[in-house]
Amino acid sequence: MPETITSIKKENDALKRQIESLQKDFSKLQIMIESKESLKQDGASKETKAQMHSFQTSLDFVSNEYDTLNAFQIEAKNEFKKLNSRLTEIAMKVNDVGDALDKIQQYSYQYNITIAGLPQQDERESANQTSSLCVNLFQSLGVDVNFNDIDIAHRVRSRKEDGRPSPIICKFVRCNSKEIVMRQRRETNKVNPSVRIFDHLTPKNQQILFEAKGFKAKNGYQYCCTKNSAVYLRKDANSQAIRINELHYLLRLQNSNMCLQANPKS
Repeated sequence: MPETITSIKKENDALKRQIESLQKDFSKLQIMIESKESLKQDGASKETKAQMHSFQTSLDFVSNEYDTLNAFQIEAKNEFKKLNSRLTEIAMKVNDVGDALDKIQQYSYQYNITIAGLPQQDERESANQTSSLCVNLFQSLGVDVNFNDIDIAHRVRSRKEDGRPSPIICKFVRCNSKEIVMRQRRETNKVNPSVRIFDHLTPKNQQILFEAKGFKAKNGYQYCCTKNSAVYLRKDANSQAIRINELHYLLRLQNSNMCLQANPKS
């Protein structure tokens, strides 16, 4: 799985480099067109003066000059079409690769939880030691989970160097083991108030959760939560949960709310 993700990231980076190259080509072409347009205006000004001496000569000159410029404009438009077609094609590939990467990450993360605040046994804590800490925590919550239910557990570097224990990523063998733990996670307050258990979210869903929390506060929603590594919003206890897969879903939801406010039911 990691090799697959790495290969997809490399492919996506290569596509992004192609887009950057095309954008540079667009800029060069734009500069060429602007320089030709400038020549076109200068040529017209000079030829106005030349008309005082020889109308026929100037007319021939202007005609030839405009023919050349028109030919260039036609060629430039064709180049624009080609570049735009290539850019669109590559952009679609980037989106496809990004979607594939999201799906792979989402599938992998659905087995994971994040544990914050659980003290380390020692500075060089092994994966087995970390797994044992997790099992002890789960059992203290009243969850029937043993060592064999955990695929792997390991520490990850904290974003802040504040002296707190490094967070743990615990990956279960089966999703139902994770679900049982998540149902009991509020009990950690009784066991150790400094310990917290969270759904492990992909970087994309972390951003969605951050924006969804802001949306909740601004738009009068009562609930914003995660389940199975996905983000959900609920207006109130009686409304249906809305899964937020993309950031633009929030804009769509906001527009829908504005329409309802503008046209309330009678």
